[in-house]
Amino acid sequence: MPAALEASGLGKSYGAVSALGALDLAIPRGLVYGVLGPNGAGKSTLLRLALGLVKPSRGSVRLLGESQINARVLRRVGAMIEAPALYPFLTARETMRAFARYSGLKDPAREEAVLDRVGLTAAADRRAKTFSMGMRQRLALGAALLTRPELLILDEPTNGLDPAGIHEMRTLIRDLVEKENVTIILSSHLLDEVQKVCDRVAFINRGELVAEGKVSELVSGQGGLFIRATPMAKALAVLGLRARLEGDGLVAAIPEDAAPALIRDLVAAGVDVYEARWMTQSLERVFMSTMGGGA
Repeated sequence: MPAALEASGLGKSYGAVSALGALDLAIPRGLVYGVLGPNGAGKSTLLRLALGLVKPSRGSVRLLGESQINARVLRRVGAMIEAPALYPFLTARETMRAFARYSGLKDPAREEAVLDRVGLTAAADRRAKTFSMGMRQRLALGAALLTRPELLILDEPTNGLDPAGIHEMRTLIRDLVEKENVTIILSSHLLDEVQKVCDRVAFINRGELVAEGKVSELVSGQGGLFIRATPMAKALAVLGLRARLEGDGLVAAIPEDAAPALIRDLVAAGVDVYEARWMTQSLERVFMSTMGGGA
């Protein structure tokens, strides 16, 4: 099966400014794929190129195996890029009906089902201009879901949502992939949420791909036992090369079942242990390390 999105030497320049270098990337189907990077890294440019909203300066992009980004392939794709553009004087129900007609869909039951799916049934007859940012995000997502897309491309889908709304969005995204076989590509700055919802991620910086892989593998490598103890010199002598300094303590790169013995060794060496807790690696830490502190 062809990739959901495949970029080959893909780049975009605006005059002397390169928004995307020469990107090679293949995003498989059947999962949630995160595109991560600091502001200006080229994430939105990649998504815009994939949807044919801008033309590449170099290289090529294939969407769902198609090299021509036209109406035929875009009917199989739903998208929400950056701030959603909605008709302010239409209600949520009228907005859904308008987008359904644009897509050639004549199924009022589907419109109502999507409003319910994104949590807007109670606000269906309110005008979009009265909506909060989070509600606008929900409405735009509903419009993207109307045609039951094979691929859903989301740029900052949790923008403006409260914690409950973020949880609902996470559940919806996982349900779409696991129950409806939709492939989802998303860009987000909420790395904790990305870690919870994404199967694979790509890190982009200054228009270049700097890392890519399964989330589970990326976060598995640098966990360990965090220890706050004194004197630090003695603790370091006991741990040797297994330890790295972190904040006001150190992290011992050991298996979890080796922690009790290590703490006993520290106490036997005259080290006072004030805190010891198992620390797992987070995607945020991987991001900061990969991006060189987010520069």
